[in-house]
Amino acid sequence: MAAEKIFAAVFNSTPVDPAAYHFYGQYLMDSGRLDDAVRVAVKAAELYPNHFQSLTDAAGALRQSGNHAKSEFLYRRAAAVDPFQVSGHINLGAILHLNGQHKAAEESYLRALQLDSKNSIAVDNLQKLRSLMRRSPSSSGGGMGKTRAPL
Repeated sequence: MAAEKIFAAVFNSTPVDPAAYHFYGQYLMDSGRLDDAVRVAVKAAELYPNHFQSLTDAAGALRQSGNHAKSEFLYRRAAAVDPFQVSGHINLGAILHLNGQHKAAEESYLRALQLDSKNSIAVDNLQKLRSLMRRSPSSSGGGMGKTRAPL
């Protein structure tokens, strides 16, 4: 647990760089400690509410833990903090897709493609979403329907 001691020393110093939370959260995820990773990532997002990476780390950890509502909130915040970051719009589109908010997901994917028209993830996710919307037109609204993961 040498890594734990190194991270403890970093967190005892002030100020703590947001990157420290990012790497510690990643370490915890890689160690299979999802609950701890969520706690660290959410703490970073609280401390650094305008730091894109902290927000997306927390949103991703929450998504993996099944807390899609809070994940959506943080992905929305990340996209607002850095509206020119393509990945922010793709991530927001993906969680909206998972949450059954298909029209809003489509808008997020389209925004990502405005920023990067050749982004293969946005193109693929938009195609999957539109295919789903064609198969079940009633699912295109803003409800919390069940869908398969876009990625």
